[in-house]
Amino acid sequence: MKNYSICLLLIIVNILQAKAQKSPTSISSFNKNWEFVKDIDTVNPGEKLSTVHSGNINWEKVSLPHTPHIEPVKKVTEQWQGICFYRKFFTVPAVAKGKHIAVRFDAAMHEADVYLNGKHIYKHLGGFLPFYIDISDAVKIGQPNCILIKLNNQDNLDIPPGKPIKDLDFNYYGGIYRNAWLIIKNKLYISDAVQAGHEGGGGLLVSDENVSTQSAKILVNTEVNNGFDHPQQAQIKIRLTDRQGKTIATTLSGKQAIIPGSFGTFKQSLVVNRPELWSPEQPYLYSLEVQVLQNGRVVDEHAIKTGIKTIKFAPDAFYLNGKKLNITGTNRHQEYPYIGYALSDNAQYRDAWKIKDAGFNFVRCSHYPPSPAFLDACDELGILVMDAIPGWQFFGGKEFQLNSFQNIRDMIHRDRNHASVVLWEASLNETDMSKAYMDTANNIVHRELPFKNVFSSGWIDYAFDVFNPARQHLKAPDYWKKYNHPKPLLIAEYGDWEYYAQNAGFNQKEYSGLKSEERNSRQVRLDGQKRLLQQALNFQEAHNDDLYGPGIGDANWLMFDYKRGYAETWKLQALWISSGYLSLAFIFTRASMARSLMRTDLESLCFL
Repeated sequence: MKNYSICLLLIIVNILQAKAQKSPTSISSFNKNWEFVKDIDTVNPGEKLSTVHSGNINWEKVSLPHTPHIEPVKKVTEQWQGICFYRKFFTVPAVAKGKHIAVRFDAAMHEADVYLNGKHIYKHLGGFLPFYIDISDAVKIGQPNCILIKLNNQDNLDIPPGKPIKDLDFNYYGGIYRNAWLIIKNKLYISDAVQAGHEGGGGLLVSDENVSTQSAKILVNTEVNNGFDHPQQAQIKIRLTDRQGKTIATTLSGKQAIIPGSFGTFKQSLVVNRPELWSPEQPYLYSLEVQVLQNGRVVDEHAIKTGIKTIKFAPDAFYLNGKKLNITGTNRHQEYPYIGYALSDNAQYRDAWKIKDAGFNFVRCSHYPPSPAFLDACDELGILVMDAIPGWQFFGGKEFQLNSFQNIRDMIHRDRNHASVVLWEASLNETDMSKAYMDTANNIVHRELPFKNVFSSGWIDYAFDVFNPARQHLKAPDYWKKYNHPKPLLIAEYGDWEYYAQNAGFNQKEYSGLKSEERNSRQVRLDGQKRLLQQALNFQEAHNDDLYGPGIGDANWLMFDYKRGYAETWKLQALWISSGYLSLAFIFTRASMARSLMRTDLESLCFL
C-alpha cells in the first residue's frame, strides 16, 4: 500500500510538472472588477484617485468592454465627449516574482494616460489599436496595486482621424471598449509585436512562399526579448498541426545568445506537403505553436491560427491560389446601438457571420482597424479583409501625419498574421493627401512586410498598389468603366452617395434642399415598402453596372447602419435598428434576399 501511494504521488507530481511546463505563460483576462467615473474635475489624478478612499467620488462598478456613455438611438444632443477615469485594484501572485509582467489594452479611446500606484507610467495616442505596458519593475508583488487610466475622447487634430466629430462621417466613442489582459511570462520571452515596434519584426511574423497544392514553405520569424541582467541562450521550437491536432511539420532552431536588455530574431521555415489552401470557400486554418526553449525547457510559448494561400492583385483580376476570384464585398462600421464601440467578442463574430451569410466574400474595415475578434472570425469564416487606418476627409499637420504613420505600423504588426487580410488601406479615406505622405505610407507597408504579393491600397491613384475609389467619385453614366490605368481597380463603395446626393459632392452640409425621393438610398423603414424596394434596386443596379467595368470587384456601402457625427437631426442619420437607411442588414428582412441580390449576374439586372 505504501509503494502504491508513493507511485501515485509521483504520477501526480509528474502530471503537475508537465502541465507547468506546457503552460509557462499566463495571459489572463483583465476585464473584471473595474471602477469608472466621468466628468469630474481633478488635478493630479494619479495621486488623488489611486487609493480606495478618494474623496466623495461615486465610482461605478463596471466590466470591460465598456462605454462611458449610453448614447440614445435618436440623436437629441451631440455625442458625449470628455474625460473619464477607469481604475482597478489587483494583486499579482507571489509566483510572478522575477518574471516579466505586463498589461495590454486592445483599444481605448483615444488619449490615454496610465498611472500605477499613483505614478504616471505610460501615455498612448490613438483609439483603435492596442498598447502594451511593461510593469515588471513598477508593480508590487503579493500586495494590492491600483492601475488608473485617464481617457480623453475630445476632438484632437493630432490624433487620427483628427476631424471633429460634428463634421465626421462616423462617431468614435469613448472608454476602454475592447479587452484588457494581464500577462506574466519568463523574462526570456516572445516580444509583443506592437510594443516592440521593430520594422519588419517584433513578436511572430509568419509568411509563406512557393505555395501550390503540392507543397508550401512557411517562414516564421520569432523575436525573443531578454529581460535578465545577463546573457541568455535560447532555442525556438515550432510545430504546425492540422484541424484534427495532427502534427504536420516541426522545426528546432540552433541556440542563440541574447544580450541583456536586447532581443534576438530566429528565422525558421517549415515545409508542408499537400497543404490545404485557405479561401472563402474553404477557410482552412492550421495551428502554429512557437516555443522558447532554454536548456530544453519551455520558458515561453505563443500559438496562432494561420492559413496558407497565395494572392495577387492584377489589373485584370484578383487571383487567390492562382485562380481568378471576383471580389463581392461590403463595408462595415464596428458600432452597436447604445453601447457604441463596446462590443463583445460574440457580437464581433455575429457581424462577420452575417456578412458571410449575406453572400459576401470581402469586407472593407471602414475607416479604422477593427477588433482582433472580428478578424479572427473572418479567418475562420472565410472573408477577405481590407484593413484600414483611421482617417476621413482630414489631413492634419506634422504630428497628425507622424501619428498616422504609426497607425500603419501598429496595424500591420497587430494584424499581419491573419489569413483573411489581403489589402492594407494605408490611405486616409477621401482625404487630399500630399504625395510625400502617400509615398511614405506605401513605403511603410512594404518595409514592414518585405515579401512578394503584399498590397497597399488607397483612394487616390498614386503610390499605392491597388486603387480603391468609391463609385461616386466619378459621375454617371460611365463612373469607372473607362478607367484604363495599369493598376488594379477595386470599387470600395457603391450604392449610396451616387443616389443620395451626387450633386452635393463632398460637402455633406449642402443636402438640405434635396427632395426626399432624391435621397433614395437612405430610406427610413417607415417610408414604406415601395421606397425601400427602390433602395434595394439601387444597390442591385450599381453592383451590376460595376461588373461592366475593368474593376476586379466592389464593396457596397454598407452592411450595418451607424451614426454620423455631422447629421444635425436624427432623421439625417443612419439609425441602426429603429430605422435603417442604407445598410443591407436592415433593408432585407431575410438573409436569403441579401444573398440573392449579391449573387445576381449580368444577365439579371433586376431582382424585383
